[in-house]
Amino acid sequence: MAYHLESCTQKLHWMFNDQEGIDAVRKATNEECRTRLMEAAAARVGAGYKAPKASSYLDVDEERRFCSHYARMLQQLCDKIFRFPFKAKATAMAYLHRFYLHHSVMDYHPRDVMPTCIYLACKVEEVIISAESFARKFDNQERVLSATLAFEMTLLTKLRYNLSVYSAYRPLGGLCIDLKAQRPALEVSVTALKRRAEVFLHTALLSDAAFRFAPSKIALAALLLAARRSTGGEDGGG
Repeated sequence: MAYHLESCTQKLHWMFNDQEGIDAVRKATNEECRTRLMEAAAARVGAGYKAPKASSYLDVDEERRFCSHYARMLQQLCDKIFRFPFKAKATAMAYLHRFYLHHSVMDYHPRDVMPTCIYLACKVEEVIISAESFARKFDNQERVLSATLAFEMTLLTKLRYNLSVYSAYRPLGGLCIDLKAQRPALEVSVTALKRRAEVFLHTALLSDAAFRFAPSKIALAALLLAARRSTGGEDGGG
């Protein structure tokens, strides 16, 4: 499916010019939540209730580490438990990152958000699985089923119904096809090169790369890193 990045919701609402812009949104989200929770706690002081200290609330770095833990868990579930295609995993990861850009883990626990992101991504990317079959992959399947179905509409709303996600996987495939066509005598197997590049794409999913760069740029960077590794060159430290 062809698309024009400049006009899609991914570019319009979910991409930034620099890391500082992303960090500023996360900081504002954290500060708003901390202030609101502290004010609510202060209003309850009395009748034996003592308000928690300010240090009891997560700061922006602690929230980031918390989200990163569940992002890695999401990736492991998609890869090892469900064995979903890359496009479904990439979409689920995008939903998780987008959601917690504007919402705090102190309001919405990732144990409920993360499975819902995966389940919604399956619907969007046409990976057929029933809610019951999905929940059976979890130890606490009854709770996951109930929480996922209950939270699905909230997730849709918080994502502003921006459900289309363009990942770097398809551009990577296109680059490899071009490489085969233009350099048929290439010493390194393009198929092997693509597999190495996919490893970099998996790592990139855990980062803010999708907030910063076009999918085609991420794909090209992954392919270049894979090529350097294949030829024994420097990988650029990335």
